[in-house]
Amino acid sequence: MSRKSTVVYEFSSGWCVLKELREKLQSQLSETSEDVSDAVIMASSELVENAIKYGDSNFTYRLKIQDEGIEIEVINNKADGSNIVRLRDHIDKIRKSENPFDLYTERLLELMNNPQNGPTQLGLIRIAYEGRFDLSCREEDKMICITAKRKTDSENESATGQG
Repeated sequence: MSRKSTVVYEFSSGWCVLKELREKLQSQLSETSEDVSDAVIMASSELVENAIKYGDSNFTYRLKIQDEGIEIEVINNKADGSNIVRLRDHIDKIRKSENPFDLYTERLLELMNNPQNGPTQLGLIRIAYEGRFDLSCREEDKMICITAKRKTDSENESATGQG
């Protein structure tokens, strides 16, 4: 893989795209460190799952790999407004947290003590905690874009496998 690359996929919603995406990413990330590759595949899977569950029928997946870090974007048509407000609030809570691990364990305990049907809200926290990504979301026209960014630690890792 070159030192800088961008990959863009257009998908129609459906669970089969997850396997296809994971296979493509494993191939494209073959020259990255295992830690980075695993984090990108996990974060990508979580974001695409959310796009399938809460978005409209088609979405775009974009992965940018550069020396300074990795950026994953999933862009799809907006769902109803209440989902967007909950999403924005959830991401804000994650961004304000000093330790996403604490959010993760708190949420697991909540779910154990009060099982519920519906969203667990663990996926985005997992991206921040396990994947060490910073999350953001923005609205553009009739689209919503969720972005996960991870800076590389030049002493310990390289997004391009060169470090």
